[in-house]
Amino acid sequence: MLNRLVSSVKRSGSSKQQFVQRIPADVRGRTAGLTTVVPVGSELVPLRFTEKTTTVRLSLRTSEPREAKMRLATVAAHFEALWNTLRQSRPVRLTHEQATALAGDLYRAWAKERPGERTLVVQYEWDGTSTIDNDGRMEEAEAWQSIAETIREAEAENDLGLIQKMLGPLVDRMLLSKGIRAVDGSSREVVLRAFVKALGDAFENRQRNAGGDYSPDPKAVRFPSSEILSEDADTAPIAATRPAAPSSLTGLVDAWWLEAAKAGRTISTFESYRNTMSRFVAFVKHDNARRVSAADVLAFKDFRLASGISPKTVGDSDIAGLRAVFGWAVVNGLLPSNPAESVRVMRIKARQTRTKALTEDEARALLRQSSAYCNTRESPKLVAAKRWVPWLQVSTTEQFQASWAE
Repeated sequence: MLNRLVSSVKRSGSSKQQFVQRIPADVRGRTAGLTTVVPVGSELVPLRFTEKTTTVRLSLRTSEPREAKMRLATVAAHFEALWNTLRQSRPVRLTHEQATALAGDLYRAWAKERPGERTLVVQYEWDGTSTIDNDGRMEEAEAWQSIAETIREAEAENDLGLIQKMLGPLVDRMLLSKGIRAVDGSSREVVLRAFVKALGDAFENRQRNAGGDYSPDPKAVRFPSSEILSEDADTAPIAATRPAAPSSLTGLVDAWWLEAAKAGRTISTFESYRNTMSRFVAFVKHDNARRVSAADVLAFKDFRLASGISPKTVGDSDIAGLRAVFGWAVVNGLLPSNPAESVRVMRIKARQTRTKALTEDEARALLRQSSAYCNTRESPKLVAAKRWVPWLQVSTTEQFQASWAE
């Protein structure tokens, strides 16, 4: 069942496009109570799952078609990674250094935030109802001092239950953002203590900033790089894995686009590759990237040719798109091999029966037509372009210049 195909639709009464995706059946029972932070354009949008949630619906916050398509791909890749994270069956064990690195991301998210900015931590829930107000309606220095004192009191009391109540949901969101579904009991305690210390340091820094002190924060350098979270298991007891790789064919295209967009590839290329992959999924009747073989790609090529699609389209669009996406997956360690690598489409070279240049009679006929062109329903600029552009093109050829001079 192809349950991870996504779409964007317009919600009734709104011009904004909306992301819509059914939650895969194998993870639906694990989403209840989860909160994730979804990247939508320049915003980070919190989304909470309930027991009744079967379909993800999220505004893409734009009505512009091209931007909506780009945001759709980013959001789809986010949820593909989340679904794969939820499929993890064994809790991960983190070292103290890895827990501190994770807390470092939390520290950086809060220590330098300014009113109006959005960070990984969109809202911080102290008691499940109240949130921090830092929009200028409170005295910032007093607000951050109060928060820092609350954090330090919880740390000093060494009350793990209180810390869990305060920071548990935040820890879960941060772990999910790193591709970790859960950690074991001992790691949970280490992470909670690292988080409460990091938040205390962050809020003290915010308090200093609010009071006019923007000198470098010496505590910022104590956190290891977050890259340590993806250390190999050979160098750590049980290391946290990188965010789970997409296992679906449609997920591969979305993941490819996250990198390709930054490299300057066009949205039209993404649309072409996505359409090709959708046709391929329908042909092979499954959405599992690791089940695809070279024979599947060859059969797909033959099917498309037999359907009347031109060899050029099959070769330059269908097979080239599959080869590019699968090749990217191999380079990034998501697939062991590229099943489309050796697949080629034979083309019959067209026989050239004449030169590409216009004959003198053709050039003169073209110019007569353009000189007489007139259309009252078109703008004067368009009419002028249709009249004079052929003259500019034809008059630059040496053959025409010589003939015209005679």
